[in-house]
Amino acid sequence: MGRDPIMELGDEDRGLRVGMPVVARWSAGGFAYHGRAEVVALAPTEVTVRLLEAVGSGSIGPGRQLTLPRLADAGRWSSANCVRAA
Repeated sequence: MGRDPIMELGDEDRGLRVGMPVVARWSAGGFAYHGRAEVVALAPTEVTVRLLEAVGSGSIGPGRQLTLPRLADAGRWSSANCVRAA
């Protein structure tokens, strides 16, 4: 039997470090986005990332910073609104 998926998510979240490459996932204006990013700041319930590539057909450019919830913010965190290790 494999590891519990929730435990794996917790380990991944605890392993986040500034400078680490990640995939950011979020939604805005009724659209869902995801793109390669880099962690620039960590707080207990949120992570700030800087996009490394253009997303949304280029409408959101590289360098843009986003603040997304960490797993500890269970009210906002979801598989579509999160940061995952790349």
